[in-house]
This record gives sequence, structure tokens and C-alpha cells, in this order.
Amino acid sequence: MHRRTGRVFIPGLATPFYQRAYNILDKIRSDILIAERDLQFDFRDVIEPVYRQLAQFRIELASLDEENRNKELNLALETVNSLKLAELQN
Repeated sequence: MHRRTGRVFIPGLATPFYQRAYNILDKIRSDILIAERDLQFDFRDVIEPVYRQLAQFRIELASLDEENRNKELNLALETVNSLKLAELQN
């Protein structure tokens, strides 16, 4: 739901919704890993796009906001690193 709401694709407006979806996925990631195979999400179709779009929005915000540039870039890097970890765990 948060991802769908975030599909406004205006980085400043969509980012909080993607951040919320990211936070939820981060909290349930360990549960997803131990779930039965048929209950697991298809990682590439469901989870990966949330991480990638959030990182992209952070990069776009960094290019628009000089004052918060480093903060947004660090958040984008953190998101990409979380994606890599999630891929390894999957």
C-alpha cells in the first residue's frame, strides 16, 4: 500500500511512502526468510523495487537540495547496502 501511494513519482512527496514501505520490509525481512517457500514474496518483483526506487528518490532529492545533499546521499547508500544484504539473505 505504501509503495502504491508513493508511486506519485514526485521525490519529495513519494519518498516518505517508500521510506515507510522500506521500514516495514526491514522489520519483517527475518520473518520472510523463515516463512514457508510458498508464502515468501518474489524478491525481485516485490521487495527489490521498493529499495531501488527509494534509493533513486534519495539521489534525486540530493541533487535538488544542496543543504541536505550529504544526508540524502548517505540514506541512498544505506538503502542500497540494505538491498545487498537482503539479496544475500534471500
